[in-house]
Amino acid sequence: MLALLIAHVAAYALAPLLVRLFGRRAFWALILPNVGTAVWAMAKAPAVLGGDLPTQRWQWIPSISMTIDLQMDVLSWVLTLIISVIGILVLSYCAGYFEDGEPDLGRFAAHLTAFSGAMLGLVWSDNLLLLYLFWEITTVLSYLLVGHLSHKTESRQAATQALVVTTFGGLAMLVGMVLIGLAAGTYRVSEIIAAPPDPGSVVAAAVVLILVGAISKSALVPFHFWLPGAMAAPTPVSAYLHAAAMVKAGIYLVARFAPGFADRTEWQLTCLVLGGLTMLIGGYRALRQHDLKLVLAYGTVSQLGFLVILFGSGTRNAALAGLTMLVAHAVFKASLFLTVGAIDHATGTRDLRVLDGLGRRMPVLAVASTLAAASMAGVPPLLGFVGKEAAYSALLHGEGRFSQWMLVVIFLGSVLTFAYSARFVWGAWGPGSESEGPIETQANPWVVTAVPVTLGVLGLVFAVPSALAEPMFGLYSHQFPAEDYVAHLGLWHGLNLVLLLSFATLALGAVLFALRVHIENWQRAAPHVPAAVSAYRLVMRGLDRVSLEVTGLLHRGSLPLSLSLILVVLIVIPGGATLLAGIDVMRAGVPVGILLYESPAQLLVAILVAVAAVAAMNSLRRFRAVFLVGVTGYGSAMLFLLHGAPDLALTQVLVETVSLVVFVLVLRRFSPHFPDVVSGGQRVWRILLGVLSGLVFTGVALIAPMGRTGPPDSTGLPETAVEFGGGYNIVNVILVDTRAWDTMGEISVVLVAATGVASLIFLQSTNMSRMRLNLAAARAKRLVRSGTIAEAGWLSEVRAVPPERRSLMFEVITRLIFHAVMLWSLYLLFTGHNDPGGGFAGGLVAGLGLTIRYLAGGAAELRAAMPVMPGALLGSGLFLSAGVGLVSMLVGGQVLESWTFDIPVPLIGNLHIVTSMFFDIGVYFVVIGLMLDILRSLGSSLDYRIAEAEGRAIVPGDYEPMGERR
Repeated sequence: MLALLIAHVAAYALAPLLVRLFGRRAFWALILPNVGTAVWAMAKAPAVLGGDLPTQRWQWIPSISMTIDLQMDVLSWVLTLIISVIGILVLSYCAGYFEDGEPDLGRFAAHLTAFSGAMLGLVWSDNLLLLYLFWEITTVLSYLLVGHLSHKTESRQAATQALVVTTFGGLAMLVGMVLIGLAAGTYRVSEIIAAPPDPGSVVAAAVVLILVGAISKSALVPFHFWLPGAMAAPTPVSAYLHAAAMVKAGIYLVARFAPGFADRTEWQLTCLVLGGLTMLIGGYRALRQHDLKLVLAYGTVSQLGFLVILFGSGTRNAALAGLTMLVAHAVFKASLFLTVGAIDHATGTRDLRVLDGLGRRMPVLAVASTLAAASMAGVPPLLGFVGKEAAYSALLHGEGRFSQWMLVVIFLGSVLTFAYSARFVWGAWGPGSESEGPIETQANPWVVTAVPVTLGVLGLVFAVPSALAEPMFGLYSHQFPAEDYVAHLGLWHGLNLVLLLSFATLALGAVLFALRVHIENWQRAAPHVPAAVSAYRLVMRGLDRVSLEVTGLLHRGSLPLSLSLILVVLIVIPGGATLLAGIDVMRAGVPVGILLYESPAQLLVAILVAVAAVAAMNSLRRFRAVFLVGVTGYGSAMLFLLHGAPDLALTQVLVETVSLVVFVLVLRRFSPHFPDVVSGGQRVWRILLGVLSGLVFTGVALIAPMGRTGPPDSTGLPETAVEFGGGYNIVNVILVDTRAWDTMGEISVVLVAATGVASLIFLQSTNMSRMRLNLAAARAKRLVRSGTIAEAGWLSEVRAVPPERRSLMFEVITRLIFHAVMLWSLYLLFTGHNDPGGGFAGGLVAGLGLTIRYLAGGAAELRAAMPVMPGALLGSGLFLSAGVGLVSMLVGGQVLESWTFDIPVPLIGNLHIVTSMFFDIGVYFVVIGLMLDILRSLGSSLDYRIAEAEGRAIVPGDYEPMGERR
């Protein structure tokens, strides 16, 4: 099973390339993973029927009980065939539906292929957390597929709407899954279903939260509005996601958990009430739609409510009917959606009021789609009729508390289903009510007709031997309690009340269709109940308004205000908690021993830091304040060193140096003095904030150790650093081994911050194209003035710097020390696992080396020193760090687990290699990328604007931002 998922991932990665090379014909190659899945599933059918379920299990993240548990029972086997077979047909359909050269077709193919794999992972998952992971992958991919036509506003809005609704449901479901897992003592789905946790308020809440995820995914009331909106997607997406795959995820979740929880009141009320409302509302809304696709969309909503009723009833017969209807719905609804795509492709419209004469020009498709619509309406002898009869039988003789009530609901919903099915057939193939004659058509590729025809015929083919599927489906339905009455699958069960209900459904549905004009008029005249989508829009507008008001109140572009808010929160919440803890310590009489300093040197440095801080606060000049702030930073580094922490001291020195560089680059755009004279009240407020913040940190440092209930983690770090991480530098081992996840998150934040800084800077540029034209003109003038003779210098691109800005001494020193600095950065990188250093420190040193090259020779010199885009370094660094975790997992270890190798090398000796070194190399790349981004955005871009503001001649290459050259 894992191999099949990997095959889908590979197809996802190759899809853009294949589409670029072969155009729409690439879809024929992309069906191969689904073909392999379908063949494998059929080969495993005897094992599944015999109880020998295919199972695979790997440890992944044991600390949170997240394992790769894959299992295929009858329910997931049926869904596997639906996902793979419908996937084959939809991808084949795409080969004719789309045109070569269509924008973003490669991306679309990749997302559709990946969605198929994600759905397979979802139905195979036997671990709650793994199921949630695949669940959210389908959410993201559905967002990308629904919004494929991103140039259309309706597509973007529909995609966002679907994402918000299903993500909300997914988060609720995650909470429910965690609560269920904790209550059951396991996260394995099969174990939870076999032995459900005892009823209680927590379990009841968990069940409801899981159902919230299911009903949001399957578009039940009150979340039903997102599915009709998602019809803005291309037709293959509607056929696959909204008929056979995505919306089935919620149905699968209900069907999966029903054997363990369907007897509980909260389950019954949620599933049956919402399922019944959805079936009726969807059918009612379908009767007034004029877009064929929307008729099917609201019909899908109605059918999903029907399926939730069947699986949520919690009876053996209803489960058998539900599994039958699950297959029938996938077949007939995919056929109908693809038929609409064929009509739209041929005519350019889906409006049933103007379609006319298509039945004569597309007779094969008309017959096949009529079969599919008849199956949806429950007309014999089709598979939909078999499922509808089984549903009537299950609820008529059902022993559930609400069976008879649900029978009435399903009967009324089925009447509506027949009416809108007839509306679809008449609208597609009959005369249009507003048509002006037969509509013009163009010929469809053969596959666009063949696929929906195949699916339409399958509804007839599967109905005849449907009784043979009963033993197979019974393996699922027999998980429910036995009933006195046993329902069976088949086309004929004799003359009975169930058959009478079926014919009554058809008759009343036909009457409803015959009165369609009057019903439409009545619907238009009837008062409109507030729609759920209106409530959604109201909530979203409210959130936008609240966020706007909060942002306007708290973030006014004032740095003092922002810092004050942060510090006030720090003082009130952590400070208040620290104060209360301190009072408890004093009441308990716990002895507090405070050692102010261990040596006079520490006291002297502390006094120096305090004096510098006070002086910085009173400074009126910007550069002086920056210098004094730097003194506090270097003083802190000296305190680290005096306390025996050279690694922290080195990192602090480097960070402080980089901070000074950034300050200096930015302050070039400011006046030398602070513009405003701070009032006495503001000064007192700032002093108060500073003092209280210092007291909070001091209190935390004093109180936190007293609240310890166990031995500190640092007790065994010297030993575990060597045994687990293979290094003697405890700090580095913590960063790249013990707490590597934290480091991963931090470098991700660094990447986002670097992107944000660059974006803010370059968005300030008034006209980047004008900037490039000015640079080109300046370059041409310089070539004319200087001819072809290039001025020699100590640096390769120093001739691009204006003579008045050059410093010969600086150039010579830069030439002499640059390579030594870069070598030192590599030394820190590779020795950091045992000695002070590491990827972060090494990256900072390399960044400072590049800063020297920039200051000596400008942007052109920086490009010559590091001819790599910052984004490439940032992305590759993050990819390398994450890749270490993936590789360690693939070879059977934990995520980000380190592996140690000792390799004898001739003439060198024993080479000690730890795999976490590659993680550290990723950190090294990220830091260098950040430094390059800073020098590009705060350096060369500001250089250009300063020169432009001063009216100086712009020398080509000196101020040109990295990445803007063509």
